[in-house]
Amino acid sequence: DFAAVLVVYKSREGYWKGFAHPYDVTTEGNTKKDTLTKLQLLVNVYEDELRQFKFPSHLVHKPQSDLEDREMFRRVVNDAVEEKGIVDRFDYHAETHQVRS
Repeated sequence: DFAAVLVVYKSREGYWKGFAHPYDVTTEGNTKKDTLTKLQLLVNVYEDELRQFKFPSHLVHKPQSDLEDREMFRRVVNDAVEEKGIVDRFDYHAETHQVRS
């Protein structure tokens, strides 16, 4: 049971990208760890705002706007869910995320 899947991956351009599905929250960074830390902070802030408005579905379930993010999500979602919530490979990291109370 989880609220989102956080994914950080090495983009085609060579930098690290991160996104949270289904929120369409995104970020970029120089390292996998840096990008994951930024993404986790952004998601926590986003969820705090969602909480204030009682998690309206039009803000929770947003389609991913970036094509490369959508492709990566399809690649990693099954791994993240099946492997107890965390997958860490050389070119990507994916983890399931719980909403903080």
